Amino acid sequence: MGRKVKASPEIKIKVVKEYLAGEKSVKQIACELQVNCHSVEDWIRKYKSFGSEALITKNKNTCYPPKLKLKP
Repeated sequence: MGRKVKASPEIKIKVVKEYLAGEKSVKQIACELQVNCHSVEDWIRKYKSFGSEALITKNKNTCYPPKLKLKP
């Protein structure tokens, strides 16, 4: 089963840049996008640490082979 993403990577990058420029607060961004404030703070933290690539969400969960799962 895939993941449901509320905001696209482009929107995340845009709002993080607006926050860093001092144009909007975390609360304003969260209300506009209808997401939790902690999510916006997490985007900001990831952007500062790893850049815009960190805001791209994978479409699928990681699938591990049974051999690796059963490894002691």
